[in-house]
Amino acid sequence: MNYLLPSKTDELWRRTSPDNFSFIDSADNSLQFFILTKSISPGIYLLPVNKAFEKYSNIINNYNFNNFSNSIEKFVLDKAREGYFIYVAPDTEINENIILSLNINKNENSLMRNIIIIDKNAKLTLVEDLQDSSIEQLLFTTHIFAEKNSIFNYKRIWKLKRKTYSGVYLDIFDDARVNITTKHELSSLNKIEEKVNLIGNNAHYKGNYANLVYSKGHLDFTSIITHSGRNTDSKIDLRGVVQEKGYSLHHGIVRIEKNAFYSDTYYSSKHLLLTENGKANSIPKMEINNNEVKAGHGSTIGTIDKDSLFYLMSRGLNKKQAEEMLIEAFLNPIIESFPETMFRTNDFNENPIN
Repeated sequence: MNYLLPSKTDELWRRTSPDNFSFIDSADNSLQFFILTKSISPGIYLLPVNKAFEKYSNIINNYNFNNFSNSIEKFVLDKAREGYFIYVAPDTEINENIILSLNINKNENSLMRNIIIIDKNAKLTLVEDLQDSSIEQLLFTTHIFAEKNSIFNYKRIWKLKRKTYSGVYLDIFDDARVNITTKHELSSLNKIEEKVNLIGNNAHYKGNYANLVYSKGHLDFTSIITHSGRNTDSKIDLRGVVQEKGYSLHHGIVRIEKNAFYSDTYYSSKHLLLTENGKANSIPKMEINNNEVKAGHGSTIGTIDKDSLFYLMSRGLNKKQAEEMLIEAFLNPIIESFPETMFRTNDFNENPIN
C-alpha cells in the first residue's frame, strides 16, 4: 500500500509541514516497557500489543480502529509491531496507581500502537512515563475505550527530544468518566492530535495539559471534542510555557451534535512566553448544532508579570528563582496531581512487559 502524507492545505496541517515526517518502519525491540508497581491486581491484563491480538482478539475486535484521520495514523496501525495493551475486566476496581515506564532506544525510528479498554463498571488510574533522547522519529497511536459507568484516570509525563507524531482516540460511553492529565516536556518538532468522542449519555471528559516547549521546540497540539450523547460534559485546560525560540499552538475544535442536548463544554488555553523570541497561538472553535447547550472558551498569551517578579526579588530571591516560582504557580493547577515520588522510586518493582 502506498501512503501519502497529509496535504499542506489541510487546516490541521497548515502550521506544521507534513514533510517533516516520513514513512519509515521501526526496528524490532526499539521500545521497552516496564511496570513500576508493587503488584498487579486481578482483573487487569497488561501485555505487548502484538501478543494481545493473538490472545484477546475476541475483545479487541469489538472496537472500531478505522476512524484514523490521516495516513500517518493508518501507517502506524498497519505497521506497528510494538506498543502495549491494557484491559480492565467488568466490575474491576484497581485502587492503586498502575505506573508504566516506556523507554525508547536511541537512534532508531520507532512505531508504537497502544490500546486501553476499561470495561463496564471498572476503574483504573494509569500513570505513563514516556522518555527518550533520540534525534530520530517516533510515530504512535493510542486508542482508549471507556465503557458504561467506568472511570479512567490517565496521567502522562512525556519527555521527548525526537520529532513525534501522536494520534489519540478516546471513545466514552454511557455514564463513563475519563480524566487525562498530561505534562509535555518537548524540545523538537511535535504534532499531537487528540480526538475525544462523548458517545454515550452522561459521558464526562476532563483534559488538563501542561506543555513546556524548550529551545527551538515546536508543538502543534490539536484537541477535537465531539459531543454526541445527551448531558455530556467536557472541560479542557491547556497551559503552555515557551522558552527561547520555541513555538506552541493550541488548536481546539469542539463539536456538539444535533441531538446532544444539554451538553456542557469549556475550552481554556493559556500561554506564558519567557523570551521575546518565543511564539504562541491559540485557535478555539465551537461548532454547535443545537440550542440546549452550555459552551464557552477563553484564551490568553502573556509574559511573566513584572510586578510579581519584582516583589519576589524584593523578598530575597534572585531573578531565576523568582521566574521559576512564577512558572510553577502558572502550571501548578495541572501538575499538582503528579507526586514527586511517582516515578522510578525504590518502593516499586521494575517488571518488564513480555
